[in-house]
Amino acid sequence: MMKRTCFSNSTPGGGHAIINALFDSIRKFDNVNIMWETHAEHLLTAEDGTVTGVQVRKADGHMTKIRGKKVMLACGGFEGNREMLGKYVGPRTEHLELIAPGLKYNTGFGLRMGLEVGAATAGSMSGMHCELVDIRAKKPDAVIWGHNYGIVVNEHCKRFYDEGKRHLFATFEMIALETWRDQNQKSYFVTDKPIMDRFRPGWVYDTTDQEPEQSDTIEGLAEKLGLDPKELKKTIDEYNAAINDNEFDLMKLDGKRTHGYGAQDDNLLCTS
Repeated sequence: MMKRTCFSNSTPGGGHAIINALFDSIRKFDNVNIMWETHAEHLLTAEDGTVTGVQVRKADGHMTKIRGKKVMLACGGFEGNREMLGKYVGPRTEHLELIAPGLKYNTGFGLRMGLEVGAATAGSMSGMHCELVDIRAKKPDAVIWGHNYGIVVNEHCKRFYDEGKRHLFATFEMIALETWRDQNQKSYFVTDKPIMDRFRPGWVYDTTDQEPEQSDTIEGLAEKLGLDPKELKKTIDEYNAAINDNEFDLMKLDGKRTHGYGAQDDNLLCTS
């Protein structure tokens, strides 16, 4: 059981190794100049609006202009810019934590530079990538998978999402968004020992550095989580009583579901 809630294949050496490999390839070209400690400030344009270069600020504060026939912006989103988050994503974004420390450098300056010279936006500026994470963890990207294989409740011990409506990778962002937007940014993933044994030490919680809370009773688990023991037991008892007798197959959408119990749970759910 974990408080709040990607499948992550780590690269040996992490992001630093990826960057080094990219720069090793770039350095093979004689006409490439890599500029460190240089911050892009504004795009330069001709009278007809054509982009002709970029104005940059060096580490010593000196501003200079770099001209080029083509300018490509490859600078990420605006996760690290609270002002832009508030403007495009909406209120309460100040409570959103970054999944990884490096995202603080995604300031949205590249997007801002494009908008300054009349670039059109594309896609959903109000959308975001989000995941349920273990807030106890000290490591970054401590994502908790597995909501299809149990239930997720809010701080009032109520289910608020159909955990089995679709496969994991089609729903993990939606349940995270719901947790942030409407559940006071708190949710609790409850599953049982057979599920944890099936995947241990696999992807259900391999990204966190904390062990799940465990108890022999639902009431005991609730106390460890700071939840109401009676309410959590009531929710789980009602849920289990409403599940049909279909065979449980955790590898596919199997039709195992509840009937007459609030939101319909279509597949992949089995708790005890």
